[in-house]
Amino acid sequence: MIANWWSRKILALVLAIQIAMPASWIRSEAAWADDVPAHTTTTSDETSEPAVEQVLATEDAAPAPEALDTFRLLDQFVPKLHGDQKTPLSILTSRVQIRTDEAGRTELYAGRYSLLKLDLKVQDPLIFQNRFLVWLDPDSSEIQFMDLKAYEANLGQTMIPVFKIRMKGLTPQSRISVEFDSATGRFYLQAGEFQIGPEILNFYSNLQQVAFRFTANLVDPDSYTDLGDLLEDFDSYFNQAIELASEGMVEQIQNLDDNPIRGLTIAGNMRDRLATISQLQESDQVKKAIQTVQKQTAMERKLSARVQLLWQRLTLPHRDAPIKIAQAVAMVRAGLMKDGLKNILARPAVRYGALGAAIAGSAVLGYLYPESVTRYLYQSLNVTRTILDVIMAKGSDIGTMASLSGHTTTAWMTNPGLIYDAYLSPERLPRALVGISAIFTTLYLTLGMPHVITNTVALVKDLRKADLSESGRFKNWFITREKERKENYIKILAGAESKKLNSERAVFTPEDEVQVSEILAQIETEHQSWAQKFVGKIRDWGFLKKLEKKSDSQISTFRQALGHFFFSYASLSLSGATYTHIQNGWFALRSFLFRPTIWMTYLMYPKYMSTILKGSARKKGADLIVPSEWNGGTRNWVQEIAMRWKGRSWKNGGSARQQLEALRAWEDRILGVEAKIREAAIQRAHHAMIPWMQTHEKLRAWTEERPDSAYIDAEQLDLLSKEQRLVFRLYSEELFDSAMTSFLKSLARKNGAQIPVDLELTPGRLKELTLAHIQELAPETVDADALVRDDGTVFERIKKEAKERLFSPRVDAAKIAFRDHFIAKVDPDRNPQVSRLMSVARQMKDPLAMGRAVRSMIAANVIDKPLGLILNFLCFAGITSGFLMPIQDQMFSSDSWFYLSKYIFGTGYLTGVIMGVLGDVWYKLQQDEFHNDDFGQVPEGPDAKKGFFSWYLKKAFADPKNSWWKNEKQYLRIIWANMPAAFVLMMATNLLTLGRFDLDIYLMGYLSAYLLPLGGFSMKVEQGFELAAYYDLKDFPEKLRSHPRVLEFFNKKVTKRRLVFNIFDRIYTNLLGSFLTNFEHMTTAQFGTRSLSRIIFGGNTPTEWVYLGIQKIDELFGWMPAVKGVTHTCASLLTHNYTGSKIIPAPQKP
Repeated sequence: MIANWWSRKILALVLAIQIAMPASWIRSEAAWADDVPAHTTTTSDETSEPAVEQVLATEDAAPAPEALDTFRLLDQFVPKLHGDQKTPLSILTSRVQIRTDEAGRTELYAGRYSLLKLDLKVQDPLIFQNRFLVWLDPDSSEIQFMDLKAYEANLGQTMIPVFKIRMKGLTPQSRISVEFDSATGRFYLQAGEFQIGPEILNFYSNLQQVAFRFTANLVDPDSYTDLGDLLEDFDSYFNQAIELASEGMVEQIQNLDDNPIRGLTIAGNMRDRLATISQLQESDQVKKAIQTVQKQTAMERKLSARVQLLWQRLTLPHRDAPIKIAQAVAMVRAGLMKDGLKNILARPAVRYGALGAAIAGSAVLGYLYPESVTRYLYQSLNVTRTILDVIMAKGSDIGTMASLSGHTTTAWMTNPGLIYDAYLSPERLPRALVGISAIFTTLYLTLGMPHVITNTVALVKDLRKADLSESGRFKNWFITREKERKENYIKILAGAESKKLNSERAVFTPEDEVQVSEILAQIETEHQSWAQKFVGKIRDWGFLKKLEKKSDSQISTFRQALGHFFFSYASLSLSGATYTHIQNGWFALRSFLFRPTIWMTYLMYPKYMSTILKGSARKKGADLIVPSEWNGGTRNWVQEIAMRWKGRSWKNGGSARQQLEALRAWEDRILGVEAKIREAAIQRAHHAMIPWMQTHEKLRAWTEERPDSAYIDAEQLDLLSKEQRLVFRLYSEELFDSAMTSFLKSLARKNGAQIPVDLELTPGRLKELTLAHIQELAPETVDADALVRDDGTVFERIKKEAKERLFSPRVDAAKIAFRDHFIAKVDPDRNPQVSRLMSVARQMKDPLAMGRAVRSMIAANVIDKPLGLILNFLCFAGITSGFLMPIQDQMFSSDSWFYLSKYIFGTGYLTGVIMGVLGDVWYKLQQDEFHNDDFGQVPEGPDAKKGFFSWYLKKAFADPKNSWWKNEKQYLRIIWANMPAAFVLMMATNLLTLGRFDLDIYLMGYLSAYLLPLGGFSMKVEQGFELAAYYDLKDFPEKLRSHPRVLEFFNKKVTKRRLVFNIFDRIYTNLLGSFLTNFEHMTTAQFGTRSLSRIIFGGNTPTEWVYLGIQKIDELFGWMPAVKGVTHTCASLLTHNYTGSKIIPAPQKP
């Protein structure tokens, strides 16, 4: 009985450990089985298994016991004390030093105390940062170390675990040394070609400390006292779960013949199907099956909780961990291995160590104990070794991938011959020329045509209003138009600058004009290079001066006007605003594609959502607006199109258009009045519900949450019963409509309209009557409490109607409920996608934000796009196979487009260019929003005397408002909100360019975005430039900084700086992007195609795993109608033209 009890406990513990450990720590079944020794006991009726000694013989080829002594505890010892020596009570790690004893062992000592001796091969031992004892193991070429700080209490008392770091590329000839980085002021370890900082050692130490504690608790018999109750619970719940599953399975087998579903075909019309399903639901067998599932679920939850508690207990720190593990290793080797006891007793740790007697005693017990005990200890020790082997192997493989990716990305720098082989060789050059021609044509169409079309459309609209009857009028009109556009653009910027400085728009005197001219002339002279000054002197020669035309910033010729039309800030701002409007709509469509409530509402009511968010689009945190017939939010598409078509009429001097504009202004103006009256109506309805509260708790909760806005939250309405909610919604809405009608009638009467008291007027008619009195629609003139009144008759009537009339009140209340739920659904505080839309809408109204975004767009088009193309060709020159090879062998194939790699230049570069045209300004506006209040700082004092680069470094890396973490959070907020839209976009672009959705690219892209802190750093560097951008205004007094000529100078200067900044910034970002692309998707001989995906996802890529799952579903359920069609479609969507896989069939060549 006792043996049976212990066998059950051990089985329960092993099962619990395997369930509780993270899945990624456990190797595959085959790999695990290879590490577990087979039992030696066999019978004549059983299959013979190899003896334990035979299995472990390979591990014991060398006398050292590394196979199970994961932490090398038997290869070290605390020396025995002699004579009057005393054990040190406490040793600080700062006092620990290294020396070699007379036997050649590495020894740790502090003063006169010998703390620890290492009986193992140690190469280049050193103490790093008074914490880590580090050395290179020449046998395994691993970096091994002890964390002396973590185990400071063990110094001189007991052994210290040895931890390790595996780095491919280290050899027995590699050396370890401590070096100093003067740039960062930090020390680091130089191990061969690798640099290892203290944070790396700390990470690996923390990881292996958990494994060390886990092992100690696992092999210590005393731990089972604490684990007893947990094991009892686990064993009980595990058995109950098994019994429930068994009962369910037996019952299912027994009921196969009389199963009500067996042989059933649900056919016929919908009514027959519903009747059949209803019969099944009433079946006793179905009810019993549901009860069984519920019992199993409850039991599994209890079991899971015990598993988590067990894992937490097993990873608690253990007081005597080193000696407990050392004793367990000694017992296993003495009990299971040939000459194991002799080997243990001969070790220096036993012969010379202070703890040798304890280890020797354990070895003797292991030799005498039954084999089942030592085998259990073997399993316990092997669990830890297996876990660490898997983790170290994964980390080493990923490190190898990173090294290969970095080498491949920068190979062209050290081996220019790669460029010739990839692009200029006789075989490659014709293909490269074809690809370059195709990509430049696409670039022109992508970057140039949208800009020309946008400004041409605006020109045509202005032409329709112009009078060009006189001969030659177009030329003069066009010059005047461009001159006015430039002046208006500068005026808008000047107004925004004055507003930012909290001052009225400055009126500049003639003295100011002279001062501006002097400062500009001085700046131009001071910043001229010697070459520019030399050219300036040549220009002063008389005959050359006559050839020069006087240049000024005014537009006076048709050529200047045409240049302004194509290349001015005003034209580019118009294009940027147009692109951003399109991108905002495109983003909304992609984000809400799988949320039919939102886009179906838009299809029915085009202004519904925009009305709700009108306040938020103007100011962050503004109250949401309830759409209504008064503000036009509930106008359907038919009415909206009819109104717009009528407004397009230019007859009668454009009166129809003017009336439409007046109506839009009226609906915008009424919003404040509506909000005030609706809030009063809701508060009145809220108060009316108090006597109707059924319990004291609900009454208290209802009165504590007094509404303070124009709509009430759905969570508060949950305090009401179904009937109460119905009455509340109908009552508050009727109060609101009645008050709005009374207000507008009184306004119309006030201005002369004759309206009978009892005459019912529609909202449309009331708009017409008050259209000319829009200035009187001011919230401050409205006495909402006086308008929203009821003596109780309306409330009682609605209560009565809600009880007596079943249909009409409920339909009206359902419409109101839908409206309230919709408002909550698109609330920017709850919906990250809507928050981004509103962020862009607000930023577009800020001329300074748009100015920054347009400068960024100019730099992106002039610098980023060409530089990105060049670096793509350079950084991928080292790829000679696979879908990342830049020049492919076929003109068009699953991996090529005009001989170019479809992934690099199609899905990657050109898709990025197209998205950039629409999204550069759009993304930049969001990126800048959280620094809006910080932009515009002009250097003063010592900073003003330094150069721009010093000012930039200060704002980029020393400004606490521009910290990496703040930028990283903003970056993560943006990409988190973008995930639904990105999925739709990647689906569309992948299908267009690759013919499939590339799941590997999608997952690996987001893994790197979330796990690598690179997005926040890139944003920090870019935001540093924007924070430093106002450097060139330091020479101007504050009053003159909004002067039109100063702003024109500032725009030109900042744009030039932006172009230079983008050259260096984009070299970094493009090299980083190419490295990440190589890192995520490159092919290696060791791992195959898409190597990183295979390392992370267990040998197969995500696409291959999904494909295998689809094949399994097809195998199990393919006999069912339509299943095979669905599985085939899903497989085709993910695997069409998927190359380089041994699992997925290769695409057929045309």
